[in-house]
Amino acid sequence: MRTRILILAFLLSLVATPAFAQDIIVRGEAEVKRAPEIARLEVNIESRATTAEEARGLLAKTEIAVMKACSGLPSVEAKTNEYGVGANYERDNQGNRTKQSGYMAKMTIGLAVNDLARLPAVLKMGEIKGVMNLTGLRFDVKDRNAARNEALLLALAEARTKAANLAKAFGKRASFIKVQEGGAEFSDPFYMREGEEGASHLTFGVAGSVGALLASDQPEVVIIPAAIRISASVIILARAEQ
Repeated sequence: MRTRILILAFLLSLVATPAFAQDIIVRGEAEVKRAPEIARLEVNIESRATTAEEARGLLAKTEIAVMKACSGLPSVEAKTNEYGVGANYERDNQGNRTKQSGYMAKMTIGLAVNDLARLPAVLKMGEIKGVMNLTGLRFDVKDRNAARNEALLLALAEARTKAANLAKAFGKRASFIKVQEGGAEFSDPFYMREGEEGASHLTFGVAGSVGALLASDQPEVVIIPAAIRISASVIILARAEQ
């Protein structure tokens, strides 16, 4: 009786797993490029005074000036990222605090520029009195999900083709069992980090024509962001069978 059960179990296993079936695991990768559509950056404001109230007042004046500049640019969105008021200290050559020297107020305003044609005007906010610098300039696409999905679909198509070709090499066909997303990454075509003191008082522009730039008697600093690359990968588990 026991022997019959074992034989039956063996026959059932042959039915469940077709003869000569072979699992295939392949990885598909793809990359799409998009021209930058929006820009983001931070405006850093700082003020120092004898009292905390005076420091706050000076900071508020600069904040109002920045917000007025933004109000004249409908495509620019502003929000407060950081704010703080505290004692200001003098430091020695090693960077250690020595004594208190009044108070300091700080604020970081995050800007989203939805029309890149407005970027030169936005970057000139670095010339507003009280603005210490502009940092964190980076570019992006407006619809990340659409770009990501396009890259993933291309990666999936490549993985399916790889699996089908491998199965065909063995004279079989591929039946797909499982698809796993490997992820998607967006490149950083340009990132402006905090520069030396005084750098915020430079004027900036976005390149429209390199020829016009070279011919200009008073050229501005030009920002030319590269295309944004969206890389995606997909892993497929398939079975090669008759």
